[in-house]
Amino acid sequence: MKQREHALAVEIASRGFKVFYVEDMPSFAYILRAFMRRLFYKKGIEEPKNNNRLLPERLSVVTPPIIPTFFRNSLSPLVDKIIFKIWFRSRFKNIDWNKTIVMVMFSYWCDGFLNHKKYPAKYFIYDICDAPEVQGNSQRGLRRILRGEEKLIRIADLITFSADTMRKRVDNLFSEKKTLFLPNAVHQHFLEMADIAQKNGSEKVIGYIGSLEERWIDIPLIKKIAEVFVDFEIAIIGPVSMKQNILFSSCSNIKLYGVKTHEESSDIIRKFDIGIIPFINNSVTNVVNPLKLYEYCALGIPIVAMRTKELEQYSHLVDLADTHEEFLQLIEKNINSNDSQKRNQRIEFAKQNTWKHRVDGLLETISMLEK
Repeated sequence: MKQREHALAVEIASRGFKVFYVEDMPSFAYILRAFMRRLFYKKGIEEPKNNNRLLPERLSVVTPPIIPTFFRNSLSPLVDKIIFKIWFRSRFKNIDWNKTIVMVMFSYWCDGFLNHKKYPAKYFIYDICDAPEVQGNSQRGLRRILRGEEKLIRIADLITFSADTMRKRVDNLFSEKKTLFLPNAVHQHFLEMADIAQKNGSEKVIGYIGSLEERWIDIPLIKKIAEVFVDFEIAIIGPVSMKQNILFSSCSNIKLYGVKTHEESSDIIRKFDIGIIPFINNSVTNVVNPLKLYEYCALGIPIVAMRTKELEQYSHLVDLADTHEEFLQLIEKNINSNDSQKRNQRIEFAKQNTWKHRVDGLLETISMLEK
């Protein structure tokens, strides 16, 4: 389960609603690639562990059947759709669609997979959490994402979006629809864990949490940070590709922790002195409201980031750089920072931006649709 979708699903289920979380369709190709990664490049690139036992009782994670193609860039999309439709009809045959709210977070599902006439949900919500280029990472995939959006323009009752810099696109595309700015947030558990996340030991640590997707993360900058701050551990929590694993192996102070749950990461993040957001400034990152911003704020630690349009709105919490050199200078400036006022400001920001707050706003907006 992905972080934003997971957080919303868990919080909604905790309110007493029955929630079905439908995962992406797995393919033989994806399963084979994951197996090869675990077999040959285990360190730092472990797959997320199955934590379904920790989910609320009213939340069910449902995985579609394996398809013999490459899902998002499938060479046989018709096969994908047939398999999915047969499975979906069977799996959800007993649902009363007139009492069901469907929240679509991947518009590809609406490109021939979900039939609004066959499944007349009470409300359709389209949650836009990324630029279309993120989900459709090829021209063919992007076209399908945009076709799905065209259908959602017609059937969606509510549009939610994660970054304020998306507002113009949302207003243009969905000018006649009800919209809600629903930025990312921090888990309550993370806040509770951060309350006891006092500096553990004498290590000096620059930390990063999240994906290292090269379309939006500046990998050379991370390597440069390791080369300049040789006395620091560069702690990376999140999935790492085979290529990155090899690249980082030349820097002995880069420590790859792989994918961790919040519980598993608690001992690691207690060591963080600084949190970094090494974005590449492009059309994708300019509409990203990063989850790691809220997680770092929960710790109260200084944050250094490359400037994007979205992050400029949080400049009171984050030190923004325009160049690699400035990024390194800001890390140096914050190494011995002990500004308790700024620390408290970050923690207070995190406390006011939990997933509980987000779902409160979402449910309030849905109740307004019924009036």
